[in-house]
Amino acid sequence: MDGTSEVLLQRFIEKYLNPEIELDILDIGSRNVNGTFKLAFYSPKWHYIGIDIIEGDNVDIIVEPYNWKLDKKFDIIISGSTIEHVEDLKEWALQVKKILKLNSLVYFDAPFDFPMLHRHPKDCWRIVDDGMSWIMKDIIGLELLELFHYDRHIIGVGENA
Repeated sequence: MDGTSEVLLQRFIEKYLNPEIELDILDIGSRNVNGTFKLAFYSPKWHYIGIDIIEGDNVDIIVEPYNWKLDKKFDIIISGSTIEHVEDLKEWALQVKKILKLNSLVYFDAPFDFPMLHRHPKDCWRIVDDGMSWIMKDIIGLELLELFHYDRHIIGVGENA
């Protein structure tokens, strides 16, 4: 996570989330590499859980890459700068689909133009518009609400309506 990711997440929160409504929030790829999203979810009505494939700071549950075995569904699923590290995006996206509540929101932030490799543990992709749309619409089955670029990032917001 970098400063740009923080700004973009805050924009998502202000536009789409109400601090007065109870929400179960899942952060995929939550391990603190250079910051986390956790503090952005400040409302006492918001219940944040972080998952990752590697143990570490800000990881509540360690999961297998394509078999998360989570026993609950979530209102909000976020993932910041994680999908570029996933080898099999389709299988990863199918895991997201399994844990969405009806009328839930998904927020993905990924680099589309990053000048160097950054392995955590691997660096597999750069995501562009068609790729983000394919993940959200065709694999997860979301209605795409927003797709935009900002400072070398691509952001996708989708709704499970």
